[in-house]
Amino acid sequence: MSFFGLGGGQNAQPAGAINPAQIEMAVAELDMITDVFNRLVNSCHAKCISEKYLEPDLNKGEGVCIDRCTAKFFESLNHALLYAWYEVKK
Repeated sequence: MSFFGLGGGQNAQPAGAINPAQIEMAVAELDMITDVFNRLVNSCHAKCISEKYLEPDLNKGEGVCIDRCTAKFFESLNHALLYAWYEVKK
């Protein structure tokens, strides 16, 4: 699959042609991914990292907290997406 019509197939665009609908979909996907990333960073940073930066690097406790927070964030996101998908399928 190619977002920009470079994959060939029946609906192949001429060389240099860009499908505006595919560009719009790619931009929307990037916006959604950026939103998820920003929510992850804000949530885990607030939970795991002290507001007083005493060291330039994460200490072991902060690193473990970030790992667990990230795993829980994506697990809950997956549950929410599955629930929404099942609701749509009803």
